[in-house]
Amino acid sequence: MLIALFLACSTASTPIAVADLPTPIEASAKASLGQAAPDFSLPDVDGTIHTLADHSGKVVVLEWFNPGCPFVKAAYSKDVVQDLAASHATDAVWLRINSGSAGKQGAGADENRRAARKWDMEGPVLLDTSGAVGKAYGAKTTPQIVVIDAQGMVRFNGALDNAPLGASQGEYKPYAGTAIAAVLSGSELTVTKPKPWGCSVKY
Repeated sequence: MLIALFLACSTASTPIAVADLPTPIEASAKASLGQAAPDFSLPDVDGTIHTLADHSGKVVVLEWFNPGCPFVKAAYSKDVVQDLAASHATDAVWLRINSGSAGKQGAGADENRRAARKWDMEGPVLLDTSGAVGKAYGAKTTPQIVVIDAQGMVRFNGALDNAPLGASQGEYKPYAGTAIAAVLSGSELTVTKPKPWGCSVKY
């Protein structure tokens, strides 16, 4: 009976209560460049469970997200993130993760659901209310981008670009976009860990 209940709660298509969730990630897990990305299990805003393993063999982009963060609002109001995600919709999986704890800025299923509608976001927003996944991946700010290649290796972890609030210092550098394109083409990345900017993740 207990085994059947666990299996039912672990399927990607079964909405469950947050209180009933399994541990989102192993306690010892840590994402490092050039190493295997640790698997995780998180609910989306509707309670459906998603795991990184669901997308084995595909390039995966993780975006740390907070709809209340002014830096996120600026990027989304200019369609910077939506356009980047849309440009790779057929060759990469885009997962947004909100690691804010309950009661913090931008946290909660309802607020993230509204943001998804407002900004015409494709793909799920995953809720990491314990912060365990964000901490394992070294997420410090929103937005922050992690790119995982088709072999499951972490290839990039850092800033979206060099234009916080839409203002670049000198020549515009689309760090994340360049990294995604390089990973998809099998090219070497010249920049793998640009310092992320934005609001602090609300652990």
